[in-house]
Amino acid sequence: PTLLTGGELDEMILSMSPDHPDPAYRCACYAPKAWVHRIAGRAEAAQEQWQMLAALRDENPMPADNPEAQGQYARDLARAGRTDEARQVLAAAMQLDVGDAARPSVQRRWAQAYAELGDVEEAIALLEPLIESSTLVSVASLSTRYTWEPIRNHPSFQAMLDRHR
Repeated sequence: PTLLTGGELDEMILSMSPDHPDPAYRCACYAPKAWVHRIAGRAEAAQEQWQMLAALRDENPMPADNPEAQGQYARDLARAGRTDEARQVLAAAMQLDVGDAARPSVQRRWAQAYAELGDVEEAIALLEPLIESSTLVSVASLSTRYTWEPIRNHPSFQAMLDRHR
């Protein structure tokens, strides 16, 4: 998403479609299109793309026994505005067994879902242990990645970042 700050890449992504005359540009590309709109401040257009992605995932379900995939689905449902469903999917995902090796990635995905739902404290509870260990989650990534934008300015989130600077 950080590449989507206006310009040619945005235009190229938005021009893609499943029936594009050029096979190289045949793609529904719901998530990339949603990010283009979201970063440009077009929340409604972004949510429409997330809704289409969620509908596609409804038709082609992600593995029900995969906690990371279900966390991703919950996150996308939240982005689509289907918050009640997102909470249900996330709660079920969090009941699944997660191995130690997969835990950081899964926990980050769950935190993203909570961030999209606006549940700052739940997101922090999942993120803080990841910051303290060797994972992809860092103060820098939490401070700059667009995925954390919904909760980034919340005082509790900022306090967490300050604790780890």
